[in-house]
Amino acid sequence: DGNSAYEIYDYPGEYLNKAQGSSLAKLRMQEEETTSTVVQGTSECRAFVSGFKFDLADHYRRDANAPYLLTQVQHVATEGDTYLSGGTEKGEHYSNHFTCIPAHVSYRPLRRTPRPFVQGPQTAVVVGKSGEEIWVDKYGRVKVQFFWDREGKKDENSSCWVRVSQPWAGKNWGAIWIPRIGQEVIVDFLEGDPDRPLITGRVYNADQMPPYELPTNQTQSGFKSRSSKQGGAANYNEIRFEDKKGKELLLIHAELNKNESVECDSTEFVGRDRLLTVKRDQKELVERDKHQHVKGVQRTLVDIDNHIHIKGNQKTYVQGNNNVHVKGDHLEKIDGNRSLSVSGARDEKFGTKAALEAGQEVHIKGGLKVVIEGGMQVTLKGPGGFVDISPMGVTIQGTMVLINSGGAAGAGSGSSPGSPEDPEDPTDPGAKEVPKE
Repeated sequence: DGNSAYEIYDYPGEYLNKAQGSSLAKLRMQEEETTSTVVQGTSECRAFVSGFKFDLADHYRRDANAPYLLTQVQHVATEGDTYLSGGTEKGEHYSNHFTCIPAHVSYRPLRRTPRPFVQGPQTAVVVGKSGEEIWVDKYGRVKVQFFWDREGKKDENSSCWVRVSQPWAGKNWGAIWIPRIGQEVIVDFLEGDPDRPLITGRVYNADQMPPYELPTNQTQSGFKSRSSKQGGAANYNEIRFEDKKGKELLLIHAELNKNESVECDSTEFVGRDRLLTVKRDQKELVERDKHQHVKGVQRTLVDIDNHIHIKGNQKTYVQGNNNVHVKGDHLEKIDGNRSLSVSGARDEKFGTKAALEAGQEVHIKGGLKVVIEGGMQVTLKGPGGFVDISPMGVTIQGTMVLINSGGAAGAGSGSSPGSPEDPEDPTDPGAKEVPKE
């Protein structure tokens, strides 16, 4: 068969699965086969009717003697004057002109009625189930009602599901903006087919006005949503750009929560000031090092308590003065040793008393002199006696008191405070201004 070398390509096929496609392809092939062998003839057989079969016999071509299916019959008849008084049957005649195809060929009439064709895009209003603000299926499709539709109820039965064009559409990734009930959308039709609508855009109207007053805010652009359900004008998420020269602004507003996730590095550069207000708690976790460099003055005010827990070492280096003012008690506990080295003078003054106790030894040494003074009493006490100086005089009491009788003074172990390690400087954060192209 020579026809097997040729192909008829019809797009779109307008079927949903392979089985339907195979059935439609078979029908199209039968349409072509219907017109491949067509026989026309004339006869006087009055029984010829379209859709019936007849057998042809005694044709001079033997291969033509076969069953045929009548596809078209045109009857021609003339009647004599028999209806007149004294009339005769003279002049009566019948014949027909017929068209047929071989009976083994399945008859499939050619498609001659053109499909409806939509000339261009139209606008419609998104509709859905009563009481809902968003009506969508798992594919992101919505229902619409056209302005010319006088019978629709503006509900979930007003149209078929209509696909929505998105800025980006991948496999479980991309962009998604679902048109909501009441919004006006632009509906186009693939191949002009009214059965294949596609929402290609959205437009504002008198009932659905832009989020920013125009033309007053003509330099503003961005995205502003509305909380659902029953959200009001004050319930929204927003990303806004202000492009007015000298007042450029990027505004980000979250109606409730904001989650930000960066799987690698995050760099932030602020050319001037940065203000942060947290009305409740702020928690921060740094799993490695934290470097902070303040080139000016750092001020910290804690209204209640300040808890600092350092599991390792702490190093503090103050190049200028260190001022500490404690209005209440100052409690300090050191489980190990404490070293204090003062290059200049050290002055301490206590309002009531000062008590110093060591488990083994207290050594006080002055390079030039040591003065111990008491306003009312000075007492030096040891295991063998004591010396007491009071306004009444000097009292020396001991098991044995030796003056200029030999002996030796005891020696202390001396003072050798360690030198603290200076802290390391923080590294530069590396956040630079992004160059403009």
